[in-house]
Amino acid sequence: FCCIRLLDFCNDAEWASNKFVKASREVIMAIGILVGFSWEQCFDNAVTALASGSFMRLGLATFCVAIIVPAWKHYLLPMVIYNGYEFGVILKSDEQIEAMKNAFEQKEKKEIEKHEERYAKRVKIDTWHKQKKAAHYKQLPDGPVVGGNVRRVPT
Repeated sequence: FCCIRLLDFCNDAEWASNKFVKASREVIMAIGILVGFSWEQCFDNAVTALASGSFMRLGLATFCVAIIVPAWKHYLLPMVIYNGYEFGVILKSDEQIEAMKNAFEQKEKKEIEKHEERYAKRVKIDTWHKQKKAAHYKQLPDGPVVGGNVRRVPT
């Protein structure tokens, strides 16, 4: 997983050339095939450990297929067919695309409002501090103070 994540991160970098991206995608695919074979070995060992007869093995294999195939059909296959892996979501119709655009626009407006509100609060706080600081310096007398230091009103 770490190798795949690192290669994917490098693919997204600006310095990655086309040759590097193609080569790293091939490496990622090879690692994926190795992971698939590892899972196959895992299932085979689990079935061997649990099943004593051939009917029991057939039942466990059927059970695994009954669980895995519907999940693959409903979640993984549409991601490949509709290129959902590029965006992390599957949009099949124009209505879904429009709804997604509207949702993003509303979210962006809320984020902008939130940031504007925070900025306005920050400006208020900064203005208040400047006023307090100026009022404090105006109250200080000019002239010598203990130790020979002279207080002056800042300009």
